[in-house]
Amino acid sequence: MGRKYPKMIIDGFEFKLYRHTKTSSLWVCTRERYKCKVRLVTTGKQVHMKSISHNHERNFEGSYDGLASQRVTMFYRDDKLHLVNKICLENQ
Repeated sequence: MGRKYPKMIIDGFEFKLYRHTKTSSLWVCTRERYKCKVRLVTTGKQVHMKSISHNHERNFEGSYDGLASQRVTMFYRDDKLHLVNKICLENQ
């Protein structure tokens, strides 16, 4: 993950850092210019995914070699922000 332009890969979808505050970071799908509405909000080791339906196929085309993996807890929310699922992901 680059320091200047960090990216996050989740399930084959690529996200870029959009905004960062002291307590959280907002990530957007790299296909947001194609009107993909999926957003991530990270706070520490928690990842909250808002709007879980991408309007395109998986878009990560690079290699996973050299990427740093993290243990996180994912919270999936539907379009009305109701909790749909919670998953703990381990380093692989």
